[in-house]
Amino acid sequence: MRRIDWQAVRRDLRRGFIAWSVVQLFFYSRAYLGYAFQENPKVTWGDEWLNVLLEQVLDLVVWTLFTPVIMGLARRFPLERGALRRHLPVHVAAALLLASAGVMLSFWLATYTWSYGPFWPRYYWVSLHYAVIAYAGVAAAGHLVDLYRRYRERELQASQLETQLTRAHLHALEMQIQPHFLFNTLNSISELIHDDPEAAELMVAQLGDLLRMTIAGDGRQEVPLSRELDLVGAYLEIER
Repeated sequence: MRRIDWQAVRRDLRRGFIAWSVVQLFFYSRAYLGYAFQENPKVTWGDEWLNVLLEQVLDLVVWTLFTPVIMGLARRFPLERGALRRHLPVHVAAALLLASAGVMLSFWLATYTWSYGPFWPRYYWVSLHYAVIAYAGVAAAGHLVDLYRRYRERELQASQLETQLTRAHLHALEMQIQPHFLFNTLNSISELIHDDPEAAELMVAQLGDLLRMTIAGDGRQEVPLSRELDLVGAYLEIER
């Protein structure tokens, strides 16, 4: 059984509260405009503003609390290729369960705030559609957030791997060009400058070729055998 990541729960609660506050503010202003521009109003905005506010606040609280649950399900059961058939029924069941719970709470409040009281079957089925859409929206947002998180993790792993390859390449350079070999080569060149300038010039060119082939590695873990043979040949030629 997985342990609950309370840090993720708190983060989802904050995100859910902000997002649902914007949504409920939109519906609250929509209700206001509906009352403000209705013809021959029997019920004015002044009569209903508190009831509408209570309904919006209840929806805000309910869906803010539902958000960590839905986001957690989206992370635990991602709708990805290869897992869609297994995970989709989980989300369908969760959507119906949470949506029904939210609708029942809204219906309970509506029996006190609506002047004539809602009609249960119609209220349930109409509200259920909106609630399921709300679940789908939160689940989709959770899935996208999880995809972005995994993308960032892969980027970080690739960066760390590149750093490790660079360090390994530098270590390989240290192993291939031992200090005593380089010093001996330079000493030999300094002696040949006076005795055999042409040999000294050839040795400088061979050392340059060896260094160029060694440094030319691009961090790949595999190199052609021909390149290794060229590198060994240049090394043996200098030793000779």
